[in-house]
Amino acid sequence: MNNNDKFENENSVAVSEENSKALHADVYREYFTPEVDVFEYEDSILLVANVPGADSDSTDVTVEQNLLTIEAKVENESPEGYHRYYMENEAGGYRRQFRLPDDIDRDTISASVKNGVLRITLQKAEEKKLKKISVKSS
Repeated sequence: MNNNDKFENENSVAVSEENSKALHADVYREYFTPEVDVFEYEDSILLVANVPGADSDSTDVTVEQNLLTIEAKVENESPEGYHRYYMENEAGGYRRQFRLPDDIDRDTISASVKNGVLRITLQKAEEKKLKKISVKSS
């Protein structure tokens, strides 16, 4: 199995029939698909997602069975005393889902967001971590 195959992108789940109408709205979209980089270490996997405008209060990371969901809400506000005349920056939020590999310890998943970058650390289960065997010369 290729390492890339065990961490499946479930982006097709995020673009479902229920939110497809919002994806085609002129000014407001319910969800955008954030760009995500995935890094694998010996004992963990790190997801780094771009969620501009999101903070810890507006960001949710959930796991249900093997499905990790990233969701963040972002509101565009007009400067005080002004009304919106024309807008290219769309309001909405971010949503992305990933199917987790079996070797992730769901009890130790952690997440933080700073400057619009969400970092999710997925620790590998102790019994699934790579064990290096020393080879001795005989």
